[in-house]
Amino acid sequence: MNKASALEELKILCPPLNPVQKGKVDWDKLEKAVGFSYPTSFKNFISVYGSSIWFDTYYLLYTEACTQDEINSYRKQRQTQLDDIRFDMYDGETMEELDYAIGPSNPGLFPFINDFNGYTYLWVMSDDDPDQWSVLQWKMGPTIDLGPLSVAEMFLRWLKREEPMFSAWGDSEESDFAKRPLSR
Repeated sequence: MNKASALEELKILCPPLNPVQKGKVDWDKLEKAVGFSYPTSFKNFISVYGSSIWFDTYYLLYTEACTQDEINSYRKQRQTQLDDIRFDMYDGETMEELDYAIGPSNPGLFPFINDFNGYTYLWVMSDDDPDQWSVLQWKMGPTIDLGPLSVAEMFLRWLKREEPMFSAWGDSEESDFAKRPLSR
């Protein structure tokens, strides 16, 4: 499954809410402010779904970058979040401490999804194509490497009961949340 076809399939299974809220991001301004280019698949997802909350649990971290104050607030929030993560991260399988740089470096971490259960999803940033960055799931210490997935692939694989999202999030058929995929 490629990232573009995953978004198209997700649009069929979970049509976007109309109108899309906060779907028009000034990506040039935002990317200049944060010092890296966002994955194209993330930008495409935002343009289609905007600031929707998924399965009453997951929400994407971004700003429309309309004003400098908005960008400054976004950067401050992400830095605070990264400072909290910095000293409490280890591999969920080997229990070895992880030593990633925080922010746009090689490799560095940057959060792009939070959920109401306390998990944060971070890109493992590198010199590679941003659409190939791996995703780490983090909750107060242990991390799970989910591989290079787009947001659309994460949601679609969970709905289709496919790995790695089946192991990470459980069985979508047993979840009441899967019955109401989008809200505001």
